[in-house]
Amino acid sequence: MELMQNEDAKGIWNVMEDAQPNALLLGHLPWLAKFAIQIPGAAKKIKKFREFSRRRVMRRYKEGSGQKDLLYHLMDEGGIDAEPPAMNQVASDASLIIIAGSDTVSPSLSSLFYYLISNPLAYARLQTEIDESKLSAEDVQGLSKLKYLNAVINETMRLIPPLLDGSMRSPLIGSGGHMLGEHHIPEGTTTNLHMFTLHRDHRNFSPSPDKFLPERWLPADDQVALEPDIFKNRKSIIHNIAAFIPFSYGPADCIGKQMAMREMRWVVVAILKRFTMRFADGYDPAIWEGEIRDYFVIKKPKLSIVMMERA
Repeated sequence: MELMQNEDAKGIWNVMEDAQPNALLLGHLPWLAKFAIQIPGAAKKIKKFREFSRRRVMRRYKEGSGQKDLLYHLMDEGGIDAEPPAMNQVASDASLIIIAGSDTVSPSLSSLFYYLISNPLAYARLQTEIDESKLSAEDVQGLSKLKYLNAVINETMRLIPPLLDGSMRSPLIGSGGHMLGEHHIPEGTTTNLHMFTLHRDHRNFSPSPDKFLPERWLPADDQVALEPDIFKNRKSIIHNIAAFIPFSYGPADCIGKQMAMREMRWVVVAILKRFTMRFADGYDPAIWEGEIRDYFVIKKPKLSIVMMERA
């Protein structure tokens, strides 16, 4: 909320984005962190961001909270644990929460508006659904039932997942490793499942796996009604929902996935109810996908949009 109100007056958003290349390196070589942190200037932006997180946690310790949010449980404000967690641990968790809660939803929303403006028919269909529903942006339950809105969000995250190269997993030390099909993964070995590739594999999503096609997420009858040339031949349709994992998979998947979906629905509906959008004059839409940078999370290219208030 502060970023929206004050336009990143403290520069924290820029710090997060600029620190991502260093964070990516340390993610693969964690033993390097204790040395890199000692080099003057090498970890300046990371230190600034961690200090910001620490200050926010300290403020929370002093002021408390009137609701049982995520930090309520991480800080054990309910007094369940025998010993409260150390402040440094909570500050570290807070850094992850800030990144996961902002630097993943933001590129997804940017990609969504890019794809909508690039595909006028999908834009018109979503606009019509929102207008005809007469739902307010605050109606969480109502918005969750809008089929085309959910289809647009899913299709956006299929094409541009929040974490393009997926999240890391490794067999626990002492487990003896893990068999993945015919392959043995030794204990402690870091692995990634590349979401971008998985989501665009024609064996999982066809036809046109690289095309923005929200209709692929609709029931078969709606698909045929809206796009008969594409969906009438059912033998050519592949829609492997098990291969769609934008929030990762299993017991360690994204804890905030429901909140993220609600946030995206809220923002999309709030904007489309009030504004129409187009690319700014002189902006080349072809640069969007080509200039996305994949670090720990996505670093977005410039997206120039003109917003006009609807009559």
